[in-house]
Amino acid sequence: MYSHLDLTKRLTLSAMQPAKKGQNQPPPYRNCKLYHYDYDTSKTWLLEFYQWNIVTQRKERRFFSKFNHIKDAKKRLAEAQKWERFINQQLEQGSVYNPAIGKTPAPKPVASPLLLTDLESYLADKKSTLGSEESYKVYRNFSDKLKTFIASNKLDQLSTKDVTPEICEQYRDYILKLHEHPTTRRKEITQAKTFFQYYAKKGRRRYDVSPASDLELVPKQESQMHEPYTDKQVSDIIDLIEQKQDFQLLLFIYFVHYCFARPGKEVRLMQVKDLRERSVMIRPGRSKTSITKAPTLPKPLAELIDFLDIRSCNPEFYVFGNEGKPGSVPVGKNHFYYRHSKILAELGIVGKYTVYGWKHTGNIKAIRLGINPKKLQLQNGFTEYRTMEIYTRRLAAFADDEIYDKFI
Repeated sequence: MYSHLDLTKRLTLSAMQPAKKGQNQPPPYRNCKLYHYDYDTSKTWLLEFYQWNIVTQRKERRFFSKFNHIKDAKKRLAEAQKWERFINQQLEQGSVYNPAIGKTPAPKPVASPLLLTDLESYLADKKSTLGSEESYKVYRNFSDKLKTFIASNKLDQLSTKDVTPEICEQYRDYILKLHEHPTTRRKEITQAKTFFQYYAKKGRRRYDVSPASDLELVPKQESQMHEPYTDKQVSDIIDLIEQKQDFQLLLFIYFVHYCFARPGKEVRLMQVKDLRERSVMIRPGRSKTSITKAPTLPKPLAELIDFLDIRSCNPEFYVFGNEGKPGSVPVGKNHFYYRHSKILAELGIVGKYTVYGWKHTGNIKAIRLGINPKKLQLQNGFTEYRTMEIYTRRLAAFADDEIYDKFI
């Protein structure tokens, strides 16, 4: 025998809601009718009744059949009649049909991350993994442009998963209007492709295929090189600097020329502690790449360092201090540019000649001297020999004496 509580629990699974306390009149209903098909236990017996649906606000035909597991006809009949009496009692007391009872509520959809949110996460990842602020700056600039595009097109609430190839094409058009130089255009479009591909990878997947996968890159165009100096120009410039005894400028040029270092941060922000007996450490915070470079100090440079007694200074000092000697404050970004420009102007050297040109001049001289290309790769700080090959090819117009002498 079932207790009243057992019966109530089982009916609750059938969405029958008990009457409210204080309810005087039951809502419309119709008592149970048993369909037993001449007591044939091979068929499904049913209790049919009508009950008030509180959602549709009308009587609804309902069935109850949780006794068909009993195979004996007499026992099934007794069970069915027991349920019939109980359901009728519930109907008379005002029980109603509530379709919501017993149904598991649908899980709330998980909000898909917004494009702007994912952009910030992408930036945070790059900032924590890149070796230098200079490298991170490239990604930050890309982020600023994408944010401007998002705002101007009112895409602030766009989820990353909802980004379409059409939106990516619109961003490409935006970049083409923003920049004219092919190299800049290519870099910016590549940044977009890299960003959207980041969210196609396992673990952070927003889509199976990046919506930017088919973005067409602008054809690559080699940038114009800083003009290298001729042998005569080198001789004239060095002679004039020595006459003026501007040894700080000479030392700066030597680091660019002999170590193939970039004048911006690699040389300007060099510290005394970076100098080794026969090499100099150029760390990721200053180098263009995320690795430490350690170019060799050729004799002329090493001798000039010793002549100026740089190593005896405070290790934390910048080699090129703002008072004309090693100090705690480095020279400004354009300091040596102006000093170098005055030398060129005095000698009447005009054209695309810059301090950076000494890097190419040094490479050309080393190539002409027959120094092993692999050693030149290390001196330049190139992580791949392929980069050295490309660089050598670009310098070939200035460096190939063999073609000049033999191709007659």
